[in-house]
Amino acid sequence: MKYFQACKRRLTSRLLLCRFFIRYTCVLVFFFLGTGLMYSTVHGQNVNIKLTNVPLGEFLNQLKKQTGYDFIYEQQLVARAGTVSVALNGATFDQAMSSVLGTKNLKYELHGQIATIKDGRPPVTATRTSAMQELVHGVVLDTHGHALAGASVFNEKSGRAVLADAAGKFTLAAEQGDALVFTYIGHRAQRVIVEENKMIRVALEALVEQIEEVVLVNTGYQTISKERSAGSFAKPADEVFADRTGTLNILQRLDGLIPGLTINNAPGSGQTFSIRGLSTLGIDGAGTSRDPLYVVDGIPIDDIASINPNDVADISVLKDATASSIWGARAANGVIVISTKRGKRDEKIKLNYSSFMNVFGKPDLKYIPTMNSRQFIQTAREIFDPLGFPYEAESAYTNLAGQGIPLHQQILYDMDRGVMSETFGNHLLDSLGGMNNRNQIRDLFYRNAYLMNHTLSLSGGGSKYAFYSSMSYNDNKTPLPGEKDQGFKINIRQDMNFNNWLSAYLITDVTRHDRAVKRSQIVDNRFYPYQMFQDEQRNPLSVPYVGYLSEEVRREMEDLSQINLDFVPLLERDYGYTKSNGMSNRFTGGLSVRILEGLRAEGTYGYIRSNNKLESFDEENSYLVRSEIVQFTTLDANGQPVYHLPTQGGRYRTGNTMQENWTVRHHLSYDKGWDEGRHLLTALFGHEAQRQFGTNTQTLVRGYNENLQTYQPIDEYGLRVNGLPGVIMPNSLWQSYLLTQPFQKTETEVRFQSYFANIGYSFLQRYDLNASWRIDKSNLFGMDKSSQNKPTWSVGVKWDASSEAFLQPVSWVNDLALRVTYGITGNAPTPGTASSYDVLSADRSPFIPDGRGLQIATAANPKLVWERTENINVGIDFGILDRRLTGALDYYKRNTDDLLGQYTVNGFTGYNTIVGNFGSMTNQGIELSLMSRNIRKTDFRWNTNFVFAYNKNKITQLNNPTQMTTAAQKVGSRYFTGYSAFSVFAYEFAGLDNLGDPQVRLQDGTVTKNRNVAEMGDIRYAGTYQPIWSGGLTNSFYYKDFGLSANIVYNLGHVMRRDVDYSYYYMGGSQFTSGNFNPRFLNRWRTAGDELHTNIPGYVVGGMQAIEQREMDYYDRGDINVLKASFIKFRDITLTYNLPQVIRERLRVEAASFKLQVSNIMLWRANSDGIDPEFHDAFTGMRVPSSLFTSSNYFFRPGNISLGLNVSF
Repeated sequence: MKYFQACKRRLTSRLLLCRFFIRYTCVLVFFFLGTGLMYSTVHGQNVNIKLTNVPLGEFLNQLKKQTGYDFIYEQQLVARAGTVSVALNGATFDQAMSSVLGTKNLKYELHGQIATIKDGRPPVTATRTSAMQELVHGVVLDTHGHALAGASVFNEKSGRAVLADAAGKFTLAAEQGDALVFTYIGHRAQRVIVEENKMIRVALEALVEQIEEVVLVNTGYQTISKERSAGSFAKPADEVFADRTGTLNILQRLDGLIPGLTINNAPGSGQTFSIRGLSTLGIDGAGTSRDPLYVVDGIPIDDIASINPNDVADISVLKDATASSIWGARAANGVIVISTKRGKRDEKIKLNYSSFMNVFGKPDLKYIPTMNSRQFIQTAREIFDPLGFPYEAESAYTNLAGQGIPLHQQILYDMDRGVMSETFGNHLLDSLGGMNNRNQIRDLFYRNAYLMNHTLSLSGGGSKYAFYSSMSYNDNKTPLPGEKDQGFKINIRQDMNFNNWLSAYLITDVTRHDRAVKRSQIVDNRFYPYQMFQDEQRNPLSVPYVGYLSEEVRREMEDLSQINLDFVPLLERDYGYTKSNGMSNRFTGGLSVRILEGLRAEGTYGYIRSNNKLESFDEENSYLVRSEIVQFTTLDANGQPVYHLPTQGGRYRTGNTMQENWTVRHHLSYDKGWDEGRHLLTALFGHEAQRQFGTNTQTLVRGYNENLQTYQPIDEYGLRVNGLPGVIMPNSLWQSYLLTQPFQKTETEVRFQSYFANIGYSFLQRYDLNASWRIDKSNLFGMDKSSQNKPTWSVGVKWDASSEAFLQPVSWVNDLALRVTYGITGNAPTPGTASSYDVLSADRSPFIPDGRGLQIATAANPKLVWERTENINVGIDFGILDRRLTGALDYYKRNTDDLLGQYTVNGFTGYNTIVGNFGSMTNQGIELSLMSRNIRKTDFRWNTNFVFAYNKNKITQLNNPTQMTTAAQKVGSRYFTGYSAFSVFAYEFAGLDNLGDPQVRLQDGTVTKNRNVAEMGDIRYAGTYQPIWSGGLTNSFYYKDFGLSANIVYNLGHVMRRDVDYSYYYMGGSQFTSGNFNPRFLNRWRTAGDELHTNIPGYVVGGMQAIEQREMDYYDRGDINVLKASFIKFRDITLTYNLPQVIRERLRVEAASFKLQVSNIMLWRANSDGIDPEFHDAFTGMRVPSSLFTSSNYFFRPGNISLGLNVSF
């Protein structure tokens, strides 16, 4: 029955998916045909000229305007040359002429200010008969496999020449042994000897030293050249980004490639991704986001996890106000703009397949230091404290807050109570000391993990239409057996050029993500080392104390309820599941209309709709269902159990979320130059509206039968509101309450409306001015227009000093430009966390009269305003030594006022705090990026990229909700006026006294161990757990068909707390990730005199006596346990092999490459405790999983291996 239902569900799901896709594609077509969309590229000239497919005469005219040279030539000679494409940046007159004429078999002679163009072909001394020659066929490509349309093919012997067509193909008369010379602008010429009956395939290498690539910056609204932008931005190295197959996370692939983008993968870091530090705190329920704004194809989105890195064509990171302020209040934390791939016009159909497999292996259980079984049992004997922790209290049931008693403690208690002889008890303990469960944990609870991706893309186009489409499949096999995590994606982009005044594009992106998990137990070596999970016959073993019940209490409850309360971990994982499937649909389309020369009307429409369906089921055999039944079981007059929850069927929960966002943007853009290019002006003005609407629906039923799909009704209202007294296992004091609701639904809506403008002016292509303005209006701030409106603006200037006459004699300086920008950005709270009016929510609770009513979910603050961030940036761009060394140096400062957070108010309002504007902070730093072309030979190249960033912030004002008055409060604080955010405060540890108790040194120099003596002034600032220095170093080597790239990342200057042993506070835990001791506990103080050679406090028995005698925070939170968190890692080392041309021709493929990558290899760490800062909670001092791979609670091996393949047809 289950099988047929499963098949039915799968078939229904697929039919619904097909119907859904067809329906929305049709909707999009009508939507696209009836609306307009922007496609805006603001073309800017570089130092000299940038032209595409124009007659040679047009190039000469442009060159004459900029240089003053006159040209003499025969019209027939120039007409023969056809069209040219150039991208010259800072080139000399000779470089400009040679790079173009050399590709057309032309040459020139210069006489004063007059250049005479002549035929560059050698004279033909002999004429071969046609019978001796044959037609030779071939194709001309670049090193990436792209066709070089217009490439010149010249036969040295016959003097004949042809140009390659749009697909790079050519046909030329030649015979065996002839030498053909292939040339193309900006590429190194190549000479090939004709062989008999052989198709010629040539790959030309780019000459990056002679003609600099035109770097374009995509702001999401327009695309401009970096030479005309005063803003601070950065772009990753394309090859390094594409080669990082260790992850599908786009942001993780940027690690170490972008100056100012700090990636802190440590759990609890407070901020994983940040651009130029913090401009907002987002603490105490304020809801402000510290994340950058993500823009994909011109549309802001909340999450870029669904974007396939293989579909990414370009990434621009906007950092200062001039670069990002056009995005308004949401851009205070920077903007990451992503453009996806598009097809090329006049390009043949191209098929590409890429795949990689990233192998992680099993978790490294040795990473967390713990005792072995023998050490653990001996330590348990030594610290056993029946007086401080009496058996009656430890074994009693206390409303699910107690814990079970593990086997070794039960034996010790039984010996202490006289229930068991010491001889037999010691024998049992010795037996436990000889057991080791690490192999069972590794083999039974984990499997080898891997991540696999397959992407198939198809692209091409004609003169009016171009397209790019891709399909991808991801398979993420986690280390937990039974888990499934798969993703499917379809992406289609269509570009249409109807005529010279109307163009359009359409993007359809559909993503589906399916995940299924069992009730797997997270077990690691922090659990009791002797506890086995399977006997010698491989039968699963029960571990009942994990269910929070002592053996005596468990048996008593089982007798009364007649329900088994055993807990068998290996069986529990098969007693339930959680499945989720999500569908995300992103539609973007556009229309660009040319009104007049230089003036266009453009618009952008984006629609995103995502749905996620979750279902969770726990069988009646699961401990969760069995224990809940006992919680709602009473006894009748005869002592027989009365069940108030169904005893047959399981617990079934569903959750459905829907998010629907749309964006409408219209603007006019103007791009015009005059006075022979001395003046260039670009401008745009527009309006944008957004709506974000989300719903969440949850249901929960009990007694659910999966086969019949039915459930049993219960007294939801009575059990939830009135509770049930006299139960066997109460979950609250003396009775039980049903703490869940059968149905819940929430809705969230946010609306934005904005007006924006941007202008850029360039004089003599040397002096640039950029300015932008935007005003945002949000419904979060009620009806007060002054609160709704948030104007942001910026202004920036740029001076190209290298174009000045006084620098022309300095031949080793190729580029030198100074940038200065200033602007205002801001931030707003997320919905539901703050508002200028009361936000109500419905609730049902036993603490509300009649069990239901309305409550204030968010208290009003009529004075609530946006956060305001002032940005200053000064930067220098440079290129020297024929641009072998290029880079940029930036200094920036941010001042943020009206920080959003919990704000103290008058208690008579009914609230102690509400969300309001409560503080200010400063943030400043320096960034440096260097790119060096060390060696560039025919067969060997070596490039180096270096990225460095320094950032430090300071909270200048903070109105804390509760006034701090004690040292303990300050030690536990992360935010304190006068210090950086994410601060670590510590006691000044002064060693142990002769009783083994920790001591501290106060600011007056006195040493004490007394509790509650230290004051706030006695606390030391130990540092921040966010890196102060960050960056990366990339070295790329290329030898013939081999490539080797080594990427180093570093985070420096921050601190973390050591993982201390918490055995001083309790005798152990009952969960699968606690209970064992840190081996450092073996070196604790034991007798007087030990304080001379150890700083680890002694263990004091006696319960309250241990608490009253000393303050263990003096040690745990002392500066002795604050470590440096700096580290340097090989984030990845990639070896690439490109198949030689001979093999590719045999296989009939255009390009093929193989990759081998090793990731996350530690080079150096500042601590000597073996702690990897990326797998450590710096504030709490616990070794926990990292966000570097997934959010699941398990540890991966530090290094992993990836294999990749890329083939183009």
